[in-house]
Amino acid sequence: MLSDGRSGSRYSLLRDEPCSLLSGESYDSGPSLKGESDIVLSCESCVSRYNLLRDESGNLLSGESYGRQNFNPSLRKKFCWNYYITLWCVTDNELSHLPIPPGTLGYPFIGETIEFIRKNDRFYKSRQDKYGSVYRTHVLGRPTIRVSGAHNLRKILMSENSYVSSQWPPSIRKVLGPYALSMMDDIHEHKERKRLLINLFLPDALNDHIPIIRKTIKHFIDEWCQKGKILGYPQCRNLAFIMAAKCLAGFECDDEMGNELSTIYQSMIHNMFSLPIELPGFGLYKALKAKKQLIQRISENIQNLQNIPVDDRKGVSALDFLLREEDENCRFKTCESIVELMFASHDTTSSAMCSCLMFLGKYPNVIKKVREEIGSDDLDNLTLNDLPKYKYAYNVTKEVLRMTPPVGAGYRKVLKSFQLEGYKIPKGWTVAYGIRDTHHTSPLYTNSDVFNPDRWDDLPNFDRITPDNLETRYNYATFGGGPRTCIGKDFAKLVLKLFVLHVCKSCDWKLENKDAELYYIPVPRAVDGLPLVVQKRKNDH
Repeated sequence: MLSDGRSGSRYSLLRDEPCSLLSGESYDSGPSLKGESDIVLSCESCVSRYNLLRDESGNLLSGESYGRQNFNPSLRKKFCWNYYITLWCVTDNELSHLPIPPGTLGYPFIGETIEFIRKNDRFYKSRQDKYGSVYRTHVLGRPTIRVSGAHNLRKILMSENSYVSSQWPPSIRKVLGPYALSMMDDIHEHKERKRLLINLFLPDALNDHIPIIRKTIKHFIDEWCQKGKILGYPQCRNLAFIMAAKCLAGFECDDEMGNELSTIYQSMIHNMFSLPIELPGFGLYKALKAKKQLIQRISENIQNLQNIPVDDRKGVSALDFLLREEDENCRFKTCESIVELMFASHDTTSSAMCSCLMFLGKYPNVIKKVREEIGSDDLDNLTLNDLPKYKYAYNVTKEVLRMTPPVGAGYRKVLKSFQLEGYKIPKGWTVAYGIRDTHHTSPLYTNSDVFNPDRWDDLPNFDRITPDNLETRYNYATFGGGPRTCIGKDFAKLVLKLFVLHVCKSCDWKLENKDAELYYIPVPRAVDGLPLVVQKRKNDH
Protein backbone atom coordinates (compact mmCIF):
# COMPACT_ATOMS: atom_id res chain seq x y z
CA MET A 1 0.00 0.00 0.00
CA LEU A 2 1.16 3.62 0.39
CA SER A 3 4.66 3.14 1.76
CA ASP A 4 6.95 5.47 -0.16
CA GLY A 5 7.75 8.98 0.92
CA ARG A 6 5.90 10.63 -1.95
CA SER A 7 2.64 8.84 -1.13
CA GLY A 8 3.01 9.65 2.52
CA SER A 9 3.42 13.29 1.66
CA ARG A 10 0.47 13.30 -0.73
CA TYR A 11 -2.06 11.78 1.64
CA SER A 12 -0.67 13.02 4.98
CA LEU A 13 -1.86 9.67 6.25
CA LEU A 14 1.09 7.47 6.98
CA ARG A 15 3.37 9.64 9.07
CA ASP A 16 3.48 10.00 12.84
CA GLU A 17 3.72 13.31 14.64
CA PRO A 18 7.48 13.77 13.95
CA CYS A 19 6.55 13.02 10.29
CA SER A 20 8.62 9.82 10.14
CA LEU A 21 6.95 7.52 7.63
CA LEU A 22 5.27 4.54 9.27
CA SER A 23 6.41 1.56 7.23
CA GLY A 24 7.41 -2.00 7.98
CA GLU A 25 10.23 -0.73 10.16
CA SER A 26 7.62 0.52 12.64
CA TYR A 27 6.23 -2.97 13.17
CA ASP A 28 7.53 -6.39 13.96
CA SER A 29 6.82 -7.65 10.46
CA GLY A 30 10.21 -6.69 9.11
CA PRO A 31 11.79 -3.92 7.05
CA SER A 32 8.82 -3.56 4.71
CA LEU A 33 5.15 -4.45 4.54
CA LYS A 34 4.08 -6.44 1.52
CA GLY A 35 1.09 -8.47 0.45
CA GLU A 36 -1.66 -8.99 3.01
CA SER A 37 0.24 -7.28 5.78
CA ASP A 38 0.12 -3.98 3.85
CA ILE A 39 -3.45 -3.51 5.00
CA VAL A 40 -2.37 -3.01 8.60
CA LEU A 41 -0.31 0.07 7.74
CA SER A 42 -1.62 2.75 10.09
CA CYS A 43 -0.83 5.67 12.33
CA GLU A 44 -2.40 6.22 15.73
CA SER A 45 -2.64 9.97 15.22
CA CYS A 46 -4.37 9.51 11.84
CA VAL A 47 -6.62 6.86 13.32
CA SER A 48 -7.69 9.29 16.01
CA ARG A 49 -8.01 12.11 13.53
CA TYR A 50 -10.04 10.32 10.87
CA ASN A 51 -11.82 7.59 12.82
CA LEU A 52 -10.84 5.21 10.05
CA LEU A 53 -9.22 2.15 11.45
CA ARG A 54 -11.15 0.88 14.46
CA ASP A 55 -13.46 -2.11 14.71
CA GLU A 56 -16.99 -2.12 16.18
CA SER A 57 -15.58 -2.38 19.69
CA GLY A 58 -13.32 0.59 19.17
CA ASN A 59 -10.12 -1.49 18.96
CA LEU A 60 -7.35 -0.20 16.73
CA LEU A 61 -6.99 -2.20 13.54
CA SER A 62 -3.23 -2.23 13.17
CA GLY A 63 -0.31 -4.58 13.39
CA GLU A 64 0.12 -3.66 17.04
CA SER A 65 -3.44 -4.74 17.87
CA TYR A 66 -3.77 -7.88 15.85
CA GLY A 67 -0.69 -8.93 14.01
CA ARG A 68 -0.89 -10.99 10.85
CA GLN A 69 -1.97 -14.16 12.66
CA ASN A 70 -5.04 -12.56 14.28
CA PHE A 71 -6.21 -10.42 11.37
CA ASN A 72 -8.89 -12.89 10.24
CA PRO A 73 -10.36 -12.81 6.69
CA SER A 74 -13.71 -11.38 7.76
CA LEU A 75 -12.11 -8.53 9.68
CA ARG A 76 -9.67 -7.94 6.82
CA LYS A 77 -12.55 -7.55 4.34
CA LYS A 78 -14.31 -5.04 6.58
CA PHE A 79 -11.05 -3.15 7.12
CA CYS A 80 -10.25 -2.92 3.40
CA TRP A 81 -13.82 -1.83 2.61
CA ASN A 82 -13.68 0.82 5.34
CA TYR A 83 -10.30 1.97 4.07
CA TYR A 84 -11.49 2.10 0.44
CA ILE A 85 -14.63 4.10 1.22
CA THR A 86 -12.99 6.61 3.54
CA LEU A 87 -9.58 7.10 1.87
CA TRP A 88 -10.79 9.78 -0.51
CA CYS A 89 -12.31 11.68 2.41
CA VAL A 90 -8.83 12.01 3.86
CA THR A 91 -7.45 13.33 0.56
CA ASP A 92 -10.31 15.84 0.25
CA ASN A 93 -8.87 19.27 0.99
CA GLU A 94 -12.14 20.68 2.31
CA LEU A 95 -12.20 20.66 6.12
CA SER A 96 -9.31 18.19 6.09
CA HIS A 97 -8.48 19.10 9.68
CA LEU A 98 -11.74 17.52 10.89
CA PRO A 99 -12.39 13.82 11.49
CA ILE A 100 -15.27 12.09 9.78
CA PRO A 101 -17.90 10.75 12.20
CA PRO A 102 -17.23 7.46 14.02
CA GLY A 103 -19.02 4.27 13.06
CA THR A 104 -18.67 1.18 10.88
CA LEU A 105 -19.22 0.43 7.20
CA GLY A 106 -19.78 -3.33 7.23
CA TYR A 107 -18.79 -5.60 4.35
CA PRO A 108 -17.87 -4.76 0.74
CA PHE A 109 -20.79 -3.52 -1.39
CA ILE A 110 -23.57 -4.75 0.91
CA GLY A 111 -22.26 -2.62 3.77
CA GLU A 112 -24.52 -3.04 6.79
CA THR A 113 -27.76 -3.39 4.82
CA ILE A 114 -28.52 -6.95 5.93
CA GLU A 115 -27.95 -6.07 9.58
CA PHE A 116 -30.09 -2.94 9.11
CA ILE A 117 -33.00 -5.00 7.74
CA ARG A 118 -32.58 -7.78 10.33
CA LYS A 119 -32.25 -5.58 13.42
CA ASN A 120 -34.77 -2.98 12.32
CA ASP A 121 -34.99 0.03 14.65
CA ARG A 122 -32.44 -1.53 17.03
CA PHE A 123 -29.80 -1.03 14.31
CA TYR A 124 -29.93 2.75 14.63
CA LYS A 125 -30.64 2.83 18.34
CA SER A 126 -27.55 0.76 19.19
CA ARG A 127 -25.33 2.99 17.07
CA GLN A 128 -26.80 6.17 18.47
CA ASP A 129 -26.21 4.88 22.00
CA LYS A 130 -22.62 4.06 21.08
CA TYR A 131 -21.56 6.95 18.83
CA GLY A 132 -23.99 9.77 19.63
CA SER A 133 -26.13 11.91 17.34
CA VAL A 134 -23.73 11.83 14.36
CA TYR A 135 -22.19 8.61 13.04
CA ARG A 136 -21.38 6.78 9.81
CA THR A 137 -22.73 3.56 8.30
CA HIS A 138 -23.28 2.00 4.86
CA VAL A 139 -26.84 0.96 4.03
CA LEU A 140 -28.93 0.44 0.88
CA GLY A 141 -25.91 0.83 -1.37
CA ARG A 142 -24.61 4.16 -0.04
CA PRO A 143 -22.02 5.34 2.54
CA THR A 144 -24.20 7.32 4.92
CA ILE A 145 -23.88 9.78 7.80
CA ARG A 146 -26.83 9.44 10.20
CA VAL A 147 -27.69 12.55 12.24
CA SER A 148 -30.35 13.43 14.82
CA GLY A 149 -31.26 16.39 17.02
CA ALA A 150 -33.23 19.56 16.20
CA HIS A 151 -30.13 21.68 15.54
CA ASN A 152 -28.65 19.12 13.16
CA LEU A 153 -31.94 18.55 11.35
CA ARG A 154 -32.40 22.28 10.81
CA LYS A 155 -28.95 22.62 9.31
CA ILE A 156 -29.56 19.71 6.93
CA LEU A 157 -33.08 20.69 5.89
CA MET A 158 -32.29 24.40 5.47
CA SER A 159 -29.13 23.73 3.42
CA GLU A 160 -30.96 22.54 0.32
CA ASN A 161 -28.93 23.12 -2.84
CA SER A 162 -26.03 24.70 -0.94
CA TYR A 163 -24.63 21.81 1.10
CA VAL A 164 -27.15 19.06 0.30
CA SER A 165 -29.69 18.00 -2.29
CA SER A 166 -32.48 15.44 -2.29
CA GLN A 167 -31.11 11.91 -2.15
CA TRP A 168 -33.03 8.69 -1.64
CA PRO A 169 -31.54 5.19 -1.71
CA PRO A 170 -30.91 4.02 -5.32
CA SER A 171 -33.67 1.40 -5.20
CA ILE A 172 -36.31 3.98 -4.19
CA ARG A 173 -35.11 6.47 -6.81
CA LYS A 174 -35.37 3.79 -9.45
CA VAL A 175 -38.92 2.85 -8.48
CA LEU A 176 -40.40 6.35 -8.02
CA GLY A 177 -38.69 7.64 -11.16
CA PRO A 178 -37.20 10.99 -12.22
CA TYR A 179 -40.56 12.82 -12.34
CA ALA A 180 -41.30 12.24 -8.66
CA LEU A 181 -41.18 15.51 -6.73
CA SER A 182 -39.08 14.00 -3.94
CA MET A 183 -36.55 12.66 -6.47
CA MET A 184 -35.90 15.96 -8.27
CA ASP A 185 -32.37 17.18 -7.64
CA ASP A 186 -32.71 20.48 -9.47
CA ILE A 187 -34.13 23.03 -7.03
CA HIS A 188 -35.76 25.12 -9.78
CA GLU A 189 -37.45 22.12 -11.36
CA HIS A 190 -38.57 21.07 -7.88
CA LYS A 191 -40.07 24.52 -7.18
CA GLU A 192 -42.04 24.52 -10.43
CA ARG A 193 -43.43 21.04 -9.87
CA LYS A 194 -44.22 21.77 -6.23
CA ARG A 195 -46.04 24.96 -7.22
CA LEU A 196 -48.38 22.83 -9.35
CA LEU A 197 -48.90 19.94 -6.94
CA ILE A 198 -49.47 22.07 -3.86
CA ASN A 199 -52.80 23.13 -5.37
CA LEU A 200 -54.02 19.60 -4.69
CA PHE A 201 -53.94 20.27 -0.94
CA LEU A 202 -55.28 23.80 -0.61
CA PRO A 203 -58.25 24.29 1.78
CA ASP A 204 -60.91 24.19 -0.94
CA ALA A 205 -59.52 20.93 -2.33
CA LEU A 206 -59.31 19.39 1.15
CA ASN A 207 -62.88 20.40 1.91
CA ASP A 208 -64.00 18.59 -1.27
CA HIS A 209 -62.25 15.43 -0.04
CA ILE A 210 -64.00 15.33 3.35
CA PRO A 211 -67.22 13.58 2.18
CA ILE A 212 -65.20 10.85 0.41
CA ILE A 213 -62.87 10.36 3.38
CA ARG A 214 -65.73 10.30 5.90
CA LYS A 215 -67.82 7.86 3.84
CA THR A 216 -64.86 5.52 3.35
CA ILE A 217 -63.91 5.56 7.06
CA LYS A 218 -67.48 4.86 8.17
CA HIS A 219 -67.80 2.02 5.65
CA PHE A 220 -64.69 0.32 7.04
CA ILE A 221 -65.71 0.86 10.68
CA ASP A 222 -69.09 -0.78 9.96
CA GLU A 223 -67.31 -3.74 8.36
CA TRP A 224 -64.97 -4.08 11.35
CA CYS A 225 -67.90 -4.12 13.76
CA GLN A 226 -69.65 -6.78 11.71
CA LYS A 227 -66.56 -8.98 11.61
CA GLY A 228 -65.87 -8.60 15.34
CA LYS A 229 -62.22 -9.66 15.09
CA ILE A 230 -59.82 -8.01 12.68
CA LEU A 231 -56.12 -7.43 12.10
CA GLY A 232 -55.69 -3.70 12.54
CA TYR A 233 -52.74 -3.06 10.24
CA PRO A 234 -54.02 -4.85 7.10
CA GLN A 235 -57.42 -3.20 7.58
CA CYS A 236 -55.91 0.28 8.00
CA ARG A 237 -53.73 -0.39 5.00
CA ASN A 238 -56.78 -1.23 2.87
CA LEU A 239 -58.65 1.79 4.21
CA ALA A 240 -55.76 4.13 3.41
CA PHE A 241 -55.37 2.67 -0.05
CA ILE A 242 -59.05 3.07 -0.93
CA MET A 243 -58.95 6.70 0.25
CA ALA A 244 -55.80 7.36 -1.79
CA ALA A 245 -57.23 5.58 -4.84
CA LYS A 246 -60.39 7.71 -4.69
CA CYS A 247 -59.03 11.10 -3.59
CA LEU A 248 -55.75 11.03 -5.50
CA ALA A 249 -56.03 8.59 -8.41
CA GLY A 250 -59.71 9.09 -9.13
CA PHE A 251 -60.62 5.39 -9.01
CA GLU A 252 -64.28 4.53 -8.42
CA CYS A 253 -63.35 1.18 -6.93
CA ASP A 254 -65.40 -1.39 -5.07
CA ASP A 255 -63.88 -3.77 -2.51
CA GLU A 256 -62.82 -6.31 -5.15
CA MET A 257 -61.08 -3.78 -7.35
CA GLY A 258 -59.58 -2.09 -4.30
CA ASN A 259 -58.09 -5.36 -3.07
CA GLU A 260 -56.64 -6.10 -6.50
CA LEU A 261 -55.03 -2.66 -6.79
CA SER A 262 -53.83 -2.82 -3.20
CA THR A 263 -52.07 -6.16 -3.84
CA ILE A 264 -50.15 -4.64 -6.76
CA TYR A 265 -49.29 -1.56 -4.77
CA GLN A 266 -48.12 -3.52 -1.72
CA SER A 267 -45.79 -5.57 -3.91
CA MET A 268 -44.18 -2.34 -5.10
CA ILE A 269 -43.90 -0.80 -1.63
CA HIS A 270 -42.48 -3.76 0.26
CA ASN A 271 -39.77 -4.41 -2.33
CA MET A 272 -38.59 -0.80 -2.66
CA PHE A 273 -36.21 -0.86 0.31
CA SER A 274 -33.73 -3.33 -1.17
CA LEU A 275 -30.30 -3.60 -2.70
CA PRO A 276 -30.12 -1.76 -6.05
CA ILE A 277 -29.89 -4.97 -8.10
CA GLU A 278 -32.35 -5.16 -11.01
CA LEU A 279 -32.32 -8.91 -11.59
CA PRO A 280 -35.12 -11.53 -11.29
CA GLY A 281 -35.59 -12.65 -7.72
CA PHE A 282 -34.33 -9.40 -6.19
CA GLY A 283 -36.59 -6.89 -4.48
CA LEU A 284 -35.96 -4.04 -6.94
CA TYR A 285 -37.00 -6.22 -9.89
CA LYS A 286 -40.28 -7.12 -8.16
CA ALA A 287 -40.96 -3.48 -7.23
CA LEU A 288 -40.44 -2.24 -10.80
CA LYS A 289 -42.67 -4.97 -12.17
CA ALA A 290 -45.47 -3.98 -9.76
CA LYS A 291 -45.01 -0.28 -10.59
CA LYS A 292 -45.43 -1.02 -14.29
CA GLN A 293 -48.74 -2.74 -13.54
CA LEU A 294 -49.88 0.20 -11.41
CA ILE A 295 -48.97 2.74 -14.12
CA GLN A 296 -51.00 0.69 -16.59
CA ARG A 297 -54.06 0.76 -14.31
CA ILE A 298 -53.77 4.52 -13.80
CA SER A 299 -53.45 5.01 -17.57
CA GLU A 300 -56.61 2.98 -18.10
CA ASN A 301 -58.38 5.09 -15.48
CA ILE A 302 -57.28 8.27 -17.28
CA GLN A 303 -58.96 7.00 -20.44
CA ASN A 304 -62.12 6.22 -18.48
CA LEU A 305 -62.19 9.64 -16.81
CA GLN A 306 -61.73 11.46 -20.09
CA ASN A 307 -64.89 9.78 -21.40
CA ILE A 308 -66.98 11.01 -18.44
CA PRO A 309 -68.12 14.63 -18.14
CA VAL A 310 -66.70 16.28 -15.01
CA ASP A 311 -70.19 17.08 -13.71
CA ASP A 312 -71.13 13.38 -13.83
CA ARG A 313 -68.22 12.21 -11.70
CA LYS A 314 -68.80 11.34 -8.06
CA GLY A 315 -65.78 13.24 -6.80
CA VAL A 316 -62.96 15.49 -7.99
CA SER A 317 -59.57 13.84 -7.51
CA ALA A 318 -55.96 14.95 -7.74
CA LEU A 319 -55.77 13.14 -11.06
CA ASP A 320 -58.64 15.26 -12.43
CA PHE A 321 -56.70 18.39 -11.57
CA LEU A 322 -53.47 17.17 -13.22
CA LEU A 323 -55.34 16.15 -16.35
CA ARG A 324 -56.68 19.69 -16.65
CA GLU A 325 -53.35 21.38 -15.95
CA GLU A 326 -50.89 19.18 -17.86
CA ASP A 327 -50.50 18.58 -21.57
CA GLU A 328 -51.54 15.21 -23.04
CA ASN A 329 -47.91 14.59 -23.95
CA CYS A 330 -47.12 14.52 -20.23
CA ARG A 331 -49.38 11.57 -19.38
CA PHE A 332 -46.56 9.34 -18.14
CA LYS A 333 -45.32 12.20 -15.97
CA THR A 334 -48.86 12.55 -14.60
CA CYS A 335 -49.02 8.81 -13.83
CA GLU A 336 -45.69 8.93 -12.01
CA SER A 337 -46.90 11.89 -9.94
CA ILE A 338 -49.98 9.92 -8.90
CA VAL A 339 -47.83 6.91 -7.95
CA GLU A 340 -45.64 9.17 -5.80
CA LEU A 341 -48.65 10.81 -4.14
CA MET A 342 -50.09 7.39 -3.35
CA PHE A 343 -46.72 6.26 -2.02
CA ALA A 344 -46.40 9.37 0.15
CA SER A 345 -49.94 9.17 1.51
CA HIS A 346 -50.90 5.51 1.62
CA ASP A 347 -48.27 3.69 3.66
CA THR A 348 -47.68 6.65 5.94
CA THR A 349 -51.40 7.17 6.57
CA SER A 350 -52.10 3.47 7.13
CA SER A 351 -49.23 3.27 9.60
CA ALA A 352 -50.46 6.36 11.47
CA MET A 353 -54.07 5.10 11.64
CA CYS A 354 -52.89 1.73 12.93
CA SER A 355 -50.74 3.49 15.54
CA CYS A 356 -53.84 5.46 16.59
CA LEU A 357 -55.72 2.21 17.19
CA MET A 358 -52.75 0.79 19.10
CA PHE A 359 -52.14 3.75 21.41
CA LEU A 360 -55.81 4.50 22.00
CA GLY A 361 -56.38 0.81 22.76
CA LYS A 362 -53.68 1.00 25.40
CA TYR A 363 -55.05 4.20 26.94
CA PRO A 364 -58.88 4.04 27.32
CA ASN A 365 -58.81 7.31 29.24
CA VAL A 366 -57.67 9.06 26.05
CA ILE A 367 -60.65 7.63 24.14
CA LYS A 368 -62.91 8.88 26.91
CA LYS A 369 -61.54 12.43 26.61
CA VAL A 370 -61.99 12.41 22.82
CA ARG A 371 -65.61 11.30 23.24
CA GLU A 372 -66.22 14.01 25.80
CA GLU A 373 -64.87 16.56 23.35
CA ILE A 374 -67.19 15.27 20.59
CA GLY A 375 -70.23 15.20 22.85
CA SER A 376 -73.42 14.99 20.79
CA ASP A 377 -71.93 16.64 17.68
CA ASP A 378 -73.02 15.33 14.27
CA LEU A 379 -69.76 14.36 12.58
CA ASP A 380 -71.48 13.67 9.25
CA ASN A 381 -71.71 17.36 8.41
CA LEU A 382 -68.22 18.47 9.39
CA THR A 383 -66.34 20.92 7.20
CA LEU A 384 -62.72 21.98 7.32
CA ASN A 385 -63.68 25.03 9.39
CA ASP A 386 -65.27 22.83 12.08
CA LEU A 387 -62.20 20.73 12.83
CA PRO A 388 -60.16 23.24 14.93
CA LYS A 389 -62.71 22.94 17.76
CA TYR A 390 -61.56 19.35 18.40
CA LYS A 391 -58.27 20.38 19.95
CA TYR A 392 -57.74 17.28 22.08
CA ALA A 393 -58.35 14.94 19.13
CA TYR A 394 -55.68 16.88 17.25
CA ASN A 395 -53.33 16.51 20.22
CA VAL A 396 -53.87 12.76 19.96
CA THR A 397 -52.83 12.70 16.31
CA LYS A 398 -49.74 14.82 17.01
CA GLU A 399 -48.68 12.55 19.86
CA VAL A 400 -49.15 9.45 17.71
CA LEU A 401 -46.99 11.02 14.98
CA ARG A 402 -44.37 11.98 17.55
CA MET A 403 -44.17 8.49 19.01
CA THR A 404 -44.23 6.61 15.71
CA PRO A 405 -43.57 8.97 12.79
CA PRO A 406 -44.43 7.06 9.59
CA VAL A 407 -41.20 8.18 7.93
CA GLY A 408 -38.32 7.42 10.26
CA ALA A 409 -35.67 9.35 8.32
CA GLY A 410 -35.06 11.46 5.24
CA TYR A 411 -32.11 11.36 2.87
CA ARG A 412 -29.92 14.01 1.27
CA LYS A 413 -26.81 13.90 -0.91
CA VAL A 414 -23.89 16.00 0.30
CA LEU A 415 -22.90 18.50 -2.41
CA LYS A 416 -20.10 20.12 -0.44
CA SER A 417 -18.29 18.98 2.66
CA PHE A 418 -19.47 20.78 5.78
CA GLN A 419 -19.03 20.65 9.54
CA LEU A 420 -21.51 19.17 12.00
CA GLU A 421 -20.77 18.75 15.71
CA GLY A 422 -17.03 18.95 15.03
CA TYR A 423 -17.10 16.29 12.32
CA LYS A 424 -16.60 16.54 8.58
CA ILE A 425 -19.66 15.45 6.58
CA PRO A 426 -17.96 14.33 3.36
CA LYS A 427 -18.94 15.48 -0.10
CA GLY A 428 -20.61 12.75 -2.16
CA TRP A 429 -21.93 10.78 0.81
CA THR A 430 -25.55 10.43 1.82
CA VAL A 431 -26.72 12.12 5.02
CA ALA A 432 -29.80 10.63 6.71
CA TYR A 433 -31.59 12.85 9.18
CA GLY A 434 -33.31 10.77 11.85
CA ILE A 435 -36.86 11.91 12.56
CA ARG A 436 -37.80 9.15 14.99
CA ASP A 437 -34.37 9.41 16.66
CA THR A 438 -34.91 13.12 17.22
CA HIS A 439 -38.45 12.70 18.59
CA HIS A 440 -37.32 10.08 21.10
CA THR A 441 -34.25 11.92 22.37
CA SER A 442 -35.39 15.55 22.30
CA PRO A 443 -35.12 17.32 25.68
CA LEU A 444 -38.30 19.19 24.73
CA TYR A 445 -40.42 16.15 25.63
CA THR A 446 -40.59 15.07 29.27
CA ASN A 447 -40.74 11.28 29.49
CA SER A 448 -40.51 11.07 25.71
CA ASP A 449 -41.20 7.32 25.68
CA VAL A 450 -44.65 7.82 27.28
CA PHE A 451 -47.79 8.42 25.19
CA ASN A 452 -49.26 11.67 26.53
CA PRO A 453 -51.48 13.85 24.29
CA ASP A 454 -51.84 16.41 27.10
CA ARG A 455 -48.20 17.41 26.68
CA TRP A 456 -49.17 19.40 23.56
CA ASP A 457 -51.15 21.90 25.62
CA ASP A 458 -47.85 23.26 26.94
CA LEU A 459 -45.70 22.87 23.82
CA PRO A 460 -45.14 25.49 21.10
CA ASN A 461 -47.40 25.49 18.06
CA PHE A 462 -45.26 23.90 15.36
CA ASP A 463 -47.92 24.35 12.67
CA ARG A 464 -46.72 27.91 12.12
CA ILE A 465 -43.20 29.19 11.57
CA THR A 466 -42.34 32.06 13.92
CA PRO A 467 -39.08 33.77 14.88
CA ASP A 468 -39.31 32.01 18.24
CA ASN A 469 -39.47 28.45 16.90
CA LEU A 470 -37.09 28.52 13.94
CA GLU A 471 -34.98 25.77 15.53
CA THR A 472 -37.32 24.41 18.20
CA ARG A 473 -39.85 23.28 15.61
CA TYR A 474 -37.39 20.69 14.32
CA ASN A 475 -37.94 18.73 17.51
CA TYR A 476 -41.14 17.68 15.73
CA ALA A 477 -40.11 16.79 12.20
CA THR A 478 -42.81 14.34 11.14
CA PHE A 479 -43.37 16.22 7.87
CA GLY A 480 -39.77 17.24 7.28
CA GLY A 481 -38.88 20.90 6.87
CA GLY A 482 -37.28 23.49 4.64
CA PRO A 483 -37.96 23.70 0.88
CA ARG A 484 -38.94 20.02 0.75
CA THR A 485 -41.53 20.00 3.52
CA CYS A 486 -44.17 17.37 2.75
CA ILE A 487 -46.75 19.05 0.50
CA GLY A 488 -49.46 16.58 1.57
CA LYS A 489 -49.12 17.18 5.31
CA ASP A 490 -52.51 18.93 5.57
CA PHE A 491 -54.19 16.04 3.77
CA ALA A 492 -52.57 13.58 6.20
CA LYS A 493 -53.63 15.65 9.22
CA LEU A 494 -57.19 15.84 7.87
CA VAL A 495 -57.43 12.07 7.40
CA LEU A 496 -56.07 11.34 10.88
CA LYS A 497 -58.36 13.86 12.62
CA LEU A 498 -61.44 12.42 10.90
CA PHE A 499 -60.29 8.87 11.65
CA VAL A 500 -59.77 9.53 15.37
CA LEU A 501 -63.11 11.33 15.69
CA HIS A 502 -65.16 8.68 13.87
CA VAL A 503 -63.50 5.60 15.38
CA CYS A 504 -63.84 6.95 18.93
CA LYS A 505 -67.46 7.97 18.39
CA SER A 506 -68.62 4.84 16.53
CA CYS A 507 -67.01 1.79 18.12
CA ASP A 508 -65.19 0.17 21.04
CA TRP A 509 -62.14 -2.00 20.49
CA LYS A 510 -59.77 -4.09 22.53
CA LEU A 511 -56.16 -5.03 21.82
CA GLU A 512 -55.56 -8.76 21.91
CA ASN A 513 -51.84 -8.13 22.35
CA LYS A 514 -50.98 -4.92 24.18
CA ASP A 515 -47.25 -5.64 24.00
CA ALA A 516 -47.00 -6.16 20.24
CA GLU A 517 -43.53 -5.63 18.83
CA LEU A 518 -43.25 -2.89 16.21
CA TYR A 519 -41.43 -3.25 12.92
CA TYR A 520 -40.23 0.01 11.33
CA ILE A 521 -39.31 -0.83 7.72
CA PRO A 522 -40.63 0.73 5.57
CA VAL A 523 -43.13 2.19 8.09
CA PRO A 524 -43.98 1.42 11.75
CA ARG A 525 -46.44 -1.43 12.16
CA ALA A 526 -47.20 -4.23 14.62
CA VAL A 527 -45.40 -7.46 13.75
CA ASP A 528 -48.53 -9.49 14.55
CA GLY A 529 -50.76 -7.23 12.46
CA LEU A 530 -52.41 -5.74 15.59
CA PRO A 531 -55.30 -8.18 16.29
CA LEU A 532 -58.38 -6.35 17.60
CA VAL A 533 -61.84 -7.16 18.89
CA VAL A 534 -64.21 -4.46 17.61
CA GLN A 535 -67.87 -3.79 18.36
CA LYS A 536 -70.38 -1.05 17.70
CA ARG A 537 -70.87 1.48 20.49
CA LYS A 538 -74.28 1.12 22.11
CA ASN A 539 -74.56 4.82 22.87
CA ASP A 540 -73.26 6.04 19.52
CA HIS A 541 -75.20 9.23 18.91
